[in-house]
Amino acid sequence: MRHSKGLVKRILVVDDDQSICELMADVLEADGWCVTTARNGAEALASMRATGHEMVLLDLMMPVLDGWGVLAARLEQADLRAIPVLVMSAGGRHGMDRAKAMGANGCVPKPFELDEIVAALECLRVAA
Repeated sequence: MRHSKGLVKRILVVDDDQSICELMADVLEADGWCVTTARNGAEALASMRATGHEMVLLDLMMPVLDGWGVLAARLEQADLRAIPVLVMSAGGRHGMDRAKAMGANGCVPKPFELDEIVAALECLRVAA
């Protein structure tokens, strides 16, 4: 799967809700992304360190290690900081402002429209 520059678009989708991971994988793969999923922040950090993701789609409320923990770890490590992160949050404006203050490159409120997520990811990818 390739985008206009001829490079693979790799994304990590992180959410403890398996149905959201599966839905996002289906939608993003249909849009040309190569998708990896993680069910919590600990899995996400391991995957971010091991695989060359172009972008991360991150839920904030998860078990084991939440999205806040992922954002905090990302702030401390330059290699992780280089990977753009789009946060999905049901936390309202305060949660989105806090996520951006912690280095998130963008935020989409839950519940969301699928085309809203795809458009936000493409905007971040082009800007990166």
